[in-house]
Amino acid sequence: MIRLVRCIGGALAVVCWTFAVQSVAEVPSYLDPVPLAAIGPLGKIGDGRAIDVIDFAVADLNGDGFDDVVVARWVGTLFVNGPALSPLILLNDQSGSFFDGTSQLIAAPIPEFFVVREMIIEDFNGDGQLDIFFSNNGYEEIAPGNTGFDCEKNGLLLSGADGKLHDVSATHLPDLIDFSHGSSAADIDGDGDIDIWVNNLGCEVNVPSYLLLNDGTGKFTIVADTGVDDGFSAPPFVGRNDRLPDDFTQGAGAQFVDADRDGDQDLYVHVSDGVHRLLLNDGAGRFSSAPSTSLPALILPTLNDSIAIDLDLDGRQDLVLLEIPGFDPGYVLQVLINRPGSGFRDETGERLPVQVNQSNGSCCARLRVGDIDGDGRLDLMIKLFGDNFEPGTEVADFFLNKGCGIFERLSPSIFEKVGPVFIAVDSNRDGFVDFLSLEFRSDEAEFFLVVAAPQGPAVANPIECVRTTSLVAAVLPSSRSVQVGTAASAFATIINTGADTATGCGIAPVNSLSADFTFQTTDPATNAVTGAADTPADIAGSNGFQTYVLTFTPTAPISPIEVELGFECAGAEPANSTVGLNTLLLSASDDPVPDVVALAATLDNDGIVKLFSTGVFAVATVNIGVDGTITATADTGGAVIPVQISVCETNPASGACFAAPVDAATGVTTQLDAGETPTFGIFVSSNEVIAFDPAVNRIFVRFTDNGGVVRGATSVAVRTQ
Repeated sequence: MIRLVRCIGGALAVVCWTFAVQSVAEVPSYLDPVPLAAIGPLGKIGDGRAIDVIDFAVADLNGDGFDDVVVARWVGTLFVNGPALSPLILLNDQSGSFFDGTSQLIAAPIPEFFVVREMIIEDFNGDGQLDIFFSNNGYEEIAPGNTGFDCEKNGLLLSGADGKLHDVSATHLPDLIDFSHGSSAADIDGDGDIDIWVNNLGCEVNVPSYLLLNDGTGKFTIVADTGVDDGFSAPPFVGRNDRLPDDFTQGAGAQFVDADRDGDQDLYVHVSDGVHRLLLNDGAGRFSSAPSTSLPALILPTLNDSIAIDLDLDGRQDLVLLEIPGFDPGYVLQVLINRPGSGFRDETGERLPVQVNQSNGSCCARLRVGDIDGDGRLDLMIKLFGDNFEPGTEVADFFLNKGCGIFERLSPSIFEKVGPVFIAVDSNRDGFVDFLSLEFRSDEAEFFLVVAAPQGPAVANPIECVRTTSLVAAVLPSSRSVQVGTAASAFATIINTGADTATGCGIAPVNSLSADFTFQTTDPATNAVTGAADTPADIAGSNGFQTYVLTFTPTAPISPIEVELGFECAGAEPANSTVGLNTLLLSASDDPVPDVVALAATLDNDGIVKLFSTGVFAVATVNIGVDGTITATADTGGAVIPVQISVCETNPASGACFAAPVDAATGVTTQLDAGETPTFGIFVSSNEVIAFDPAVNRIFVRFTDNGGVVRGATSVAVRTQ
């Protein structure tokens, strides 16, 4: 076992990544390119121009466990019109090569497209088989007499009962001619099917960007768009329908990403000329603007490609952006790390080596990902044509993920056998990336396979990304349940364990909520507010602390949600989030409801129930809502902890149980009127060792109404002594 640690940061906050490596992975060498003899050259069109490839996509299309490849063909320039061409399906022959399986997998008539900007492979009709959406933009030549591009309709292939893909573009997609410049797919409304966002940049008739909802069978309807009925834009002008912000316009690139870790997909969009935006999803496919501070500035003005991936293994999706300076040569990768409470932070300099190839390359760069060294982590790959597309001037940037999103550049010579038009694919299922690339020989394009020759088998290296920060935080009470429009408040404390003063310390919810939020500093002795609302504070080092009051005012009903809070200071790593310790279980209803504020007390007043085979703690409550029947239960919050728990209601004066304790899963039911202050005893026993891990090993006490809605909660850590 080898343990490697890399840290970045200063005295105030340090972030460390710990590599727990079973064996040291090695970058393989690569065999000489081998042509796909079963396919041969792609040929030419009537005027002598060679057929080329504009994009690849990889998936197991026939369910045999091997990677297959979808190929979008064109005649290689955007600015001169060419014929429409059908896509190719390269099926894996299960012996490390590919054959043309287009007619085997796509039912006749096979559709043809002019220019495919992007291919999205998902199960759109819910039958367990993969389907393909073609995001098309057509050639970018303005025909005589026109004022814009001709563009073309998007395409959709859905799987049928015969096991083949069928062209349903005419019946399952809007009847629009698009200039679709970057689409993305996800289940945006939580109904279990895959929806699509389509970016449009405008054609001879200006088609707006739009949101497609799936009816579950793969038939899509526009439910929101950015169009304006101005006589120039194309219909249908369904409007934003409270699904898109009023000031949001068309975009040039898009990526669904769970930015706030609330379980639904938010929308990252590059608008134009260095402007990008983040739209937060409320879980029902309605998007609102995230604060402008949620995204740092782009390095270059145009986004050409992007991926959403959890680089630092903290459970939050990060973004890797490939940016270019318009149609001028050059490119740069930018790494945006998702930080709770503050959005995305530019950590390019910390995670990528200095990028030296910004002066070369072309406008048509694509970012590829794959596992080069077989360690189970995704690496980053770019290879581009060089100056004037001259052979020998290609630019290659391949970055090896050493763990937790820290990358090192690999020597371009390793990948000199890979052409600029390529896709990473595991052709022989050995766990290492091979490359399918396109090369021009005898004036025609031909597929070549470059296969990895590793020194040994692929070994997944388990990684533990350990974050350390000087900030810690707590919230009390740990739950609130109010009527819509009624403020729900809680108190929070941030402690700075570092040596230096932490500056600009504030709090913000990470989740997207139908609620207005404010924070304000308080006097810790009296809880009286100080300063101005939403004004960060400085916190002295050496365990200095600052207290705050948090206020949520729901604007619509909220089902119980564990609100994660970002406790962050300028230039510092935010405090770690622990459910029950510094989160708030929040719910809101149209009608008045019980609101049980609960506080737990352990024998040593340290929030830890210590077991000498048995242990006990008390919970005091007050109902600051309306009357209700409440059941008190206790559990371990989903963690598997070898404990037995029972609960009873107690005499507030003596602490004695009114009746024998009952199993905590069943709980104790009581009538809890407004203003009443019942108390409860929680009894815990175990004959096994329980480690001290307060983020995981906790006992939660919940107070639930007759409708099964949690109206109050508290928790303590548990350990054996």
